[in-house]
Amino acid sequence: MADIYGYIPYFVKTNYPEAILEWMKKTRDYNDKISLETWFLVINIFYNFARHRIGVKALNKLKALDILKEWKNRYFTELPSTDMMKTFEDTVLAYYLLYVLLLEPKEMKQERISSIENVLDHIIERTVQAFNSSQFNCGLYNVTEYLAGLAKLGVNDKFLLYFISKDG
Repeated sequence: MADIYGYIPYFVKTNYPEAILEWMKKTRDYNDKISLETWFLVINIFYNFARHRIGVKALNKLKALDILKEWKNRYFTELPSTDMMKTFEDTVLAYYLLYVLLLEPKEMKQERISSIENVLDHIIERTVQAFNSSQFNCGLYNVTEYLAGLAKLGVNDKFLLYFISKDG
């Protein structure tokens, strides 16, 4: 239900984003390892929140970007097995789309190209794949969602020049 745009304000009022972020911050024992599929679902819930301005405001107020960066550093330090690689790539892409939606324009202008180049490459690649698809989708996302991420990145002149000059 968190993917239904109109429900996002109600989820925010129930402190759902705060509860998930608190859960994400918990330190876990090695035996309490959470599956990659579960993380993929959690990141997509946040992505759906970030599609709504009220969701973005709530997540930024809770310092979600800091928590998400810490989470990424903690859980994505090593590559998964080959059978989990697709889920890993989908999770990373969802993280990048979420990351872009949560950055404020003033923060975006301060980002260095080296720190966001990987994000740009993933989003550009998926945008092209979505355009080449008969349904205009690549994975779970429609081409418009990739374009929204690229448009937001265009606030920074260095990023704009990077993806305009990108070959392919």
